[in-house]
Amino acid sequence: MAPSLSPALEDYLRAITDLSEQEQKGVRVSDIANKLNIAKPSVIQAIGDLKKKGLVKQEPYSLVYLTREGLNKGREVIYRHEVICAFLENTLSVSPFTADQDACGIEHIISEETFRNMEQRLRGLNLPVKEASTGISSLPLTLAEMRPGQKGRVKKLGAKDAVLRRRLLDMGVVPGAELLVERLAPLGDPIEIEIRGFHLSLRQSEAAMVIIEPI
Repeated sequence: MAPSLSPALEDYLRAITDLSEQEQKGVRVSDIANKLNIAKPSVIQAIGDLKKKGLVKQEPYSLVYLTREGLNKGREVIYRHEVICAFLENTLSVSPFTADQDACGIEHIISEETFRNMEQRLRGLNLPVKEASTGISSLPLTLAEMRPGQKGRVKKLGAKDAVLRRRLLDMGVVPGAELLVERLAPLGDPIEIEIRGFHLSLRQSEAAMVIIEPI
């Protein structure tokens, strides 16, 4: 079960998750501070609290990385925010800016019953929502999110670029193939893997297109 978080820590985790998935790599403390418009010492303290809860990893004076549990929890927080925004915009005709501002407060106090009812209403409007019974984000795991020592099976390729898709297939990155993440470069790019007896080096942009089933 994911640890409970204060509203402030949820905001930090949401920011880290958003920055991490945009860049597909670790996040700098200064970027978190800029995103939240908060002083760096406050960010450093919050990161320490998130580390104690097993949600992030950070070596001294280095980038902040989400753990798998942290990624799930961060995506859950983001998802809750997006559902509330969509509900306010699509059922109450609230402007996107106001919906975003209001959701920042509502998401921390909303009951599970009310939230699930929002999901049901959006589902009735044919807007994409996850299954009400799931406890974590339904967003898929990509190879770019994995860490050294982790194993997985290629589930599918998300690449819409035909050239990139062909390149991945030619390298043996095919659905059903099992792989092992061997190591990451110091800045997280490229990522080195073993797959089908071969050692490959992929850019983060390529790894982000490979949907993985953990094993």
